[in-house]
Amino acid sequence: MKQIRSIVAPANLAVLCLAVVFLSAPPFSAQSVTQDSGTAAGGEISFEVASIKKHVPDPSHFFSFFGNPAGDISRWTATNVTARNLIGVAYGLNGYQMTGGPSWIDTEEFDVDAKVDDSMVQQLQKLTRLEQQKRMALMLRSLLAGRFKLQVTRSTKVAPAFALVVAKGGPKFKEAPPPDPQSEQGFSPQSSGPNGVTITMNGKPMSVFMIYLGGAVPGRPVIDQTGLKGTYAFTLRYGQSLDAPGQNELPSIFTALQEQLGLRLENTKTPVEMMNIDHIEEPSPN
Repeated sequence: MKQIRSIVAPANLAVLCLAVVFLSAPPFSAQSVTQDSGTAAGGEISFEVASIKKHVPDPSHFFSFFGNPAGDISRWTATNVTARNLIGVAYGLNGYQMTGGPSWIDTEEFDVDAKVDDSMVQQLQKLTRLEQQKRMALMLRSLLAGRFKLQVTRSTKVAPAFALVVAKGGPKFKEAPPPDPQSEQGFSPQSSGPNGVTITMNGKPMSVFMIYLGGAVPGRPVIDQTGLKGTYAFTLRYGQSLDAPGQNELPSIFTALQEQLGLRLENTKTPVEMMNIDHIEEPSPN
């Protein structure tokens, strides 16, 4: 099972795309906790063993990676990532949903190599890719609680948001049958140039697209008000800058959504899940 494709993209784009993979992790409700770890129906789950080391910068390889190397579900690795990146991936959070914490969680970069015990591998092999991803996210939560001593407080607040709606004239894409549940997730964000991004969806519901779109529009959540209930195939190509680009550059995501997909973003407000980082420690090297 290939949890994610090998990402070769600028670090900020790679982290964004890979965080999307884990946004399907079990959600949290408004509550206050002193320590948060991964739990499933059978109790707490965790990696068998994990190595966490400071990342050694390499000018020729400045990319970030999270996932199962070569599709091996017995291992989970992360390269060139910050503690805040790890927290975001584990809990399915964008940066604007996390507050608090010392400055090093945004500057210190780590490499993680974790092993899944044999009994858990056998369980994972019986699950769909989406269920496997949820379990990996729970194990990452346990790792953060145990090795980083992560303690958080959770809450919900009403905040500015964008609503995705159908533009005048209707959507410019068609329904498509869903892919096999064990295959790739049906969308493949990737770099399309120095400043551009291409998203390809193949037979997935709008909820999957919304997960990616929420990370592509920084600072605000995006909610689905399109009313589209099927599974769809389309490609969206846009520039990374939210501002209006130059004449020869890719359009902003706002323009691209309307011109290419027949959708648009409207200002609104919505309840947003928030998490404050109350306590975190740098892990001891091993």
